[in-house]
Amino acid sequence: MNGRRLPGAFLRICLIILLYGAEIAVAQGDGASNNRFINPPAANSAENPVWVLGEEQVISWMTTWTTFNISIWHQSLGEETAYSLGDIYTQIQDIGVTNFTWKVQTYGAKLEDSPIFFFWINANPTSSGFRLTSNYFNITDKPRATSTSTSRELSHGNLPSIVL
Repeated sequence: MNGRRLPGAFLRICLIILLYGAEIAVAQGDGASNNRFINPPAANSAENPVWVLGEEQVISWMTTWTTFNISIWHQSLGEETAYSLGDIYTQIQDIGVTNFTWKVQTYGAKLEDSPIFFFWINANPTSSGFRLTSNYFNITDKPRATSTSTSRELSHGNLPSIVL
């Protein structure tokens, strides 16, 4: 009798693992999902953008959810945990908005503690199947390097001078 129950229990465990694994994929908002970030990229993307404090970024997503919040999180370097810095966007009805312009800021989090952040869309606080995260992005207070142009004259005999 125990031999017959074991396969049933094993199948239930496999089903739980399978369903739990699917929920994780939705929660991470992989790049193939109908619910995912576009900028910053979806979770588990190879791209970790670096954004400069004070610049503007267009935060964009696609989702089938009609109401949700987007919050920003600060990833700890010393601990394997993150801290919510609060909601930065709330959609209370389906109005078709899929992006907003965000001024890069840390909401009081210290860059010297960690420059790593991510966004979290939460459509239903009581169900993990209605949550997803962006990939990590870094915030820096150092301005982007700009290229400087130099000019120099080249001349050769009677040929006209060329300024590069």
